[in-house]
Amino acid sequence: MLAGSEIRFLRKLCGYSINDFAEIVGSSKSVISQWEKKGCGKGTDRIVRLLAMAKLTRETAGEPEPILRNVTVEQLNGMLDETFKRIEGKAKASERYVIDPEEIARYTGTVEAQPELVGSAIQ
Repeated sequence: MLAGSEIRFLRKLCGYSINDFAEIVGSSKSVISQWEKKGCGKGTDRIVRLLAMAKLTRETAGEPEPILRNVTVEQLNGMLDETFKRIEGKAKASERYVIDPEEIARYTGTVEAQPELVGSAIQ
């Protein structure tokens, strides 16, 4: 279970004011303050974790955040599934990375060329 300080950290990490956070989870500012002082129950713990994960995942995908109000676990799970599918689709469609053996050697400290990597693409 999240400690109060961890709840506060996740709220701030996501950039939510205490009022925004209260509106999103369908609660009041005073209840959020209590969670941030004493922790919360199992159901609320799950919502807080999913909310933080959904927010950060959507940012990673480069997508604007939808307007959230009084979300449920099911809604957050659905948002996460959709976002992960979009991220996966973008990665499969266009992202390929080529790393030169000299670059690998620079960071690994090896001076030998690695012929199996020359000209290969690493995804």
